This record gives sequence, structure tokens and C-alpha cells, in this order.
Amino acid sequence: MAANVGVRFIVDVENGKETSQVGLVLRLLQALGIRLTAEMSPAPAARLASEESETFDPDYFTPS
Repeated sequence: MAANVGVRFIVDVENGKETSQVGLVLRLLQALGIRLTAEMSPAPAARLASEESETFDPDYFTPS
């Protein structure tokens, strides 16, 4: 298997097992050609912008 994970692990992920290891899940997604993105909601971004220096870039995590 390209992700180097076992079938049992895949079954557990498919069934929503809460204790699945994030690193292995990410490796599995990569092997399947799936990109996972995260986006900061506006409220935390605004709060961070007010707390950080002028070099804070709220678009830093925005996918290109």
C-alpha cells in the first residue's frame, strides 16, 4: 500500500475512530491524492492581527 498503513487502519479511519493518528491519516490522504486544507475564521484572525506586530499576515494560511 502506497501510504504504508494497514487495512485495519483504513477501516478504522473510514469508521470514524477517534484515536486515529493524524500523521498516518495525512499520509493516507496524500497517497490517495487528497489535499487537506485548514482555514482560520475571521474572528481569530482579527484577534491575532490586533495582538501581533505589523508583520502579521492573515492570508498566510490561505491556499495558493
